[in-house]
Amino acid sequence: LNVNTLLEGSVRKDDQRQKIRVTVQLINVADGYHIWSDTYDRDLEDIFAIQEDIARQVADALKINLLGEAALPIEDHARTDMNAYELYLKGLQSLNKFTFDSLREAEKLFREALVLDPDYQPAQLALAKSLMEQAEAGARPREEVHAAVKPLIDTVLENDPDNSDAYSIKGRMLANDRDYIGAQASFQKALVSNPRNVAALALYGRLLFDRDSIDEGLGYLEQAAQIDPYDVVLQWNLCITQAMLINNTGANKECGRIGDIAADNPMRYYGLTYFYDYQGQIAESMVFRQKAIAADPSDPELAVGMAYGWMDLGDNDQAKTWVEKAARIDSESSVTVSGRISLLIYQEQHQAAVDMARKAYADQLPNRHGSKELIHRLIAWDDVRKGDFNEALKLFQELLPEGQSPLESHDVEEASLISNIALVMKLQNPLSTEATTLLDHADELNQQNSGRRIPFLKPLAQAMIESARGNKSAAISSLRTAVDKGWRWDWRDALSRDLQFESLHNEPEFKQLVAWLEADMEKQRDETYQILGLNR
Repeated sequence: LNVNTLLEGSVRKDDQRQKIRVTVQLINVADGYHIWSDTYDRDLEDIFAIQEDIARQVADALKINLLGEAALPIEDHARTDMNAYELYLKGLQSLNKFTFDSLREAEKLFREALVLDPDYQPAQLALAKSLMEQAEAGARPREEVHAAVKPLIDTVLENDPDNSDAYSIKGRMLANDRDYIGAQASFQKALVSNPRNVAALALYGRLLFDRDSIDEGLGYLEQAAQIDPYDVVLQWNLCITQAMLINNTGANKECGRIGDIAADNPMRYYGLTYFYDYQGQIAESMVFRQKAIAADPSDPELAVGMAYGWMDLGDNDQAKTWVEKAARIDSESSVTVSGRISLLIYQEQHQAAVDMARKAYADQLPNRHGSKELIHRLIAWDDVRKGDFNEALKLFQELLPEGQSPLESHDVEEASLISNIALVMKLQNPLSTEATTLLDHADELNQQNSGRRIPFLKPLAQAMIESARGNKSAAISSLRTAVDKGWRWDWRDALSRDLQFESLHNEPEFKQLVAWLEADMEKQRDETYQILGLNR
């Protein structure tokens, strides 16, 4: 914890006599010496009054023993019915486990608390957080969650206009909706109200990191960790950012720390799957996916992740097995549906894949882990093959923020999408000056990418841009750079079946690259069989 003293204690409750005993001690970390200690016996009549009473006495003792005359503010606690308070505490315990089932249990407990006390603000905020975490984990559609969370946050801010936690959750929703300016403003409001709000610091840090302000984002995350080293969601953000930076020591430390905080939390393994995926070490990734599934067997997304790994490795039977497992858990999940579509593509059942994608599009399947991009891209390229270029352009345009044109984009992550739009224009009209302008804009955006976050993304986007320009040699060179930097994820679909690189298929260097990847997959496939104890 990087501190010199620890304040620790225990609470014992005597239900029969309706009494509690609170023992508190201040310990010198260097030698374990008790600087001060005391015991408080109270009748269990008003737990909130007891908390404030003991907190003030402890604060006074700290001033005498440690802080001199420095003032210690005592935080006011919202009061509620005791039964509602107990449900709220149990809900927090479930929330921190972070499995599909525990997040749903947390929501249930917070709702039960609010039945007893509809105005209990901590439970309102905790319910909003439990819903947001379900959306983050994929247990609930994001659009559905936002619709449920917004009135909760509006109610809190109406009664408490400076509530830091409410602004933090609001910022998270805005970031999910890609309103990055609004999200930044909301996080800043949260931190003005409470500069030590760990959630706001972590979420703001992650927003900056994902927008390629990497060092500034990490600074906010580290500041949050100094305040609360036991926040699981914060720890997940520390874990995944280190994975994206391909920091071996940092990823293992931060992901492992999740297990130290909550031994049964699947995120401790899930973060390391990304770490190895981003390096192209699929065999290692599969080991940690298996461990994550053992910790949270009710998550269909983990099963689909295994299926994708097997598709990349080249094992149709294993891929099919895992897609079917995901469907048994939740056949309607966006990720399950996109996994089924990807399996059909891998099995070269192109028309069946397109039909399923068109149905998902018509049903307005919620977006999750790139499911929207997969569906739109598959339908768009099918439209191009049929000569319906305008429909293809419409589909790609829908992947941009609402109302934004490709030339208005300033997001480095959208360079690949813009190159797709330009390619459709060039296929419709090889002399299109608008396509040339878009490709120059995509190139400019891509050059602004620092290349630190998931290093293979920048050369992969460059390969798409150069391929759309018709610069075959430059495109293949960029693809090789992406492979050298660890790109393996979804490589078969991109190189073999996507129109992005179709013009390269007959180039000898391209064929050599695909052959090299096939050999690497064969080697990693054998490693995976061995590690997981499977028959070849």
